[in-house]
Amino acid sequence: MGIRVSPPGTLVALVEAGSFCVSDPSGDVVDRGAGAAAGLFVGDRRVLSRLVVTVNGAPVAPVDHRMDGPASATFVGRAVAAEHPDGAAPTGTGPAGPVVVRRRLVAAGLRDEVEVRNTGPEPSYVEIEVAAASDLAPLAAARDATPPAQDE
Repeated sequence: MGIRVSPPGTLVALVEAGSFCVSDPSGDVVDRGAGAAAGLFVGDRRVLSRLVVTVNGAPVAPVDHRMDGPASATFVGRAVAAEHPDGAAPTGTGPAGPVVVRRRLVAAGLRDEVEVRNTGPEPSYVEIEVAAASDLAPLAAARDATPPAQDE
């Protein structure tokens, strides 16, 4: 993998039979509004509307991603230190944070493997948080950013 950063607004789409997943280059699934519907869609429903990984309370900054096939991808990022949101490390402390590798597969659902690599010389402990949500929105409503109809 070469070093590259996808332009803002770039989305990654994985497709398998009647299912597809759309995410940010970091691997996070975050709905950005009309025309940029992200999530895991099965049939005509969005079954996963949010999937966000944070390390030590901070987001993972995308470094690179690679499509391994039409239904699989690898995302590489670096955990950004909360006190250094630009990713810079204090002088003499080494890398800004651990490397986060996510391997995603869409097949009979979604499988997301998260690997955290410490690149520093000392042992490190990290807190990983995964936030997930589902809204079961129909495909058209998710695409147009309209809220799903409520049954009365």
